[in-house]
Amino acid sequence: MNMKVMREGGVPVGDTEALAYIFPRTMEEPLSEQWMRIYTYVFTQAMKFKKVEVPEDLRRESLSDYDMRELNDLKTWIYQKRVQHRKEKAKAERQAGSQVEEEKDKELKTETVQPSFF
Repeated sequence: MNMKVMREGGVPVGDTEALAYIFPRTMEEPLSEQWMRIYTYVFTQAMKFKKVEVPEDLRRESLSDYDMRELNDLKTWIYQKRVQHRKEKAKAERQAGSQVEEEKDKELKTETVQPSFF
């Protein structure tokens, strides 16, 4: 997938990941007609990947250009959220690492004391 994206351009988010984001929405309320088409398309693509036969009434092999743009917008949003999460996690790890280093420095810090004879 990443090689294909590098060659053709686009976002490195697969149909299976898009399906995982759409599925919980189906539990809240019925999807619109457009999102139902997108949902059945990504479902069909994910099942092809798993080599599972999709029933004829659920199968969707293609999307209109408009629906494909909506799906690509969703994939772009997923990718942006993934990158944002990675950046925030790395920043938190760096901050935690710097705090640990500061604590070690405090432990190892020695002060020279001038002895006083008077």
